[in-house]
Amino acid sequence: MKISDKIKEIRKYYGMSQAEFAQKLGTTRANYSNIENGYVHPTQMLINCLSAMYGLSETWLTDDSQEDLSVLEHTNDTALLTKYHKLGKNYQEFVDRHLDMLLELQAKEIKETKI
Repeated sequence: MKISDKIKEIRKYYGMSQAEFAQKLGTTRANYSNIENGYVHPTQMLINCLSAMYGLSETWLTDDSQEDLSVLEHTNDTALLTKYHKLGKNYQEFVDRHLDMLLELQAKEIKETKI
């Protein structure tokens, strides 16, 4: 699968328009459209950006023989973990406490809806 097709699939997976996705990538909609349609090859900077923002392997993006789109299902997890590990210990503890509170709140809501 060509890189242009993979980029299009990433955009569609996240439910964004070409204009929205282009803005996130720091390019124009017209340029992004040309990339997605295969008229323009993405720059290394754009490839690096996609890789970092969505937790995708640069190899997966650039290797046309890699067609498995299931990697998109795990991109959020990878990106979140990468960001979490960049945080200092105090900030990680803050995130942990708030996640625990959210999980408790969710459990209570689920329990209340079953009653």
